[in-house]
This record gives sequence, structure tokens and C-alpha cells, in this order.
Amino acid sequence: MDLGRAMKTDSPHSFFDADRRKAEQSWDLLKRNLIFRFQHHLSWEAEDLAQEVIVRVLQKVPELKKISEKELTADDVIQFSFGVARNVALEAPRSQTA
Repeated sequence: MDLGRAMKTDSPHSFFDADRRKAEQSWDLLKRNLIFRFQHHLSWEAEDLAQEVIVRVLQKVPELKKISEKELTADDVIQFSFGVARNVALEAPRSQTA
């Protein structure tokens, strides 16, 4: 699933801002931060890995909303994103050699 389609179907904008444009800018900033982190640790495929993190987070958001006892905030989503990034980074060497 690509990021554009995931953002349209899951409507994640409310986590960052009610204004869709500002929310998209926040998602873009998160993606740039993920790319920086992947580049620092893994110099290859940083953009692809960051994209994978965003897509996984967007796919998981509806389930997180259901199980959360409180309203999810932007900070919750960002923290969850970096946890997903850690898992994606651990999977990356395996998928590179496959």
C-alpha cells in the first residue's frame, strides 16, 4: 500500500491537526525524521524504510483507536512510529539478503 492511498483510507490527519494541509506537513516531518534515523543507522534504502513505517502505522491506527483507553495524540502516534521503525530496522537486513 502506498502512503497516499493509506492516508486517504485511514484519515490520520486529526492526530496532528484538524487542518489537512498542516497535518500532511506533520506526517512529512515525521517521515523526514524517520529517514534521518534510518540513514544514520542504515545508509541504504532509508526512504523506503521510512515509507514502510508510515504505511504500517496508518494501517494500525484504527486498531489502536479501538484498544486505547484514551484519545490518541500526535505524541502517541510519533512514539508508536519510532517503535515500528525499530522493528522495520531489525527486519531490513533479513529482507536485504533474501
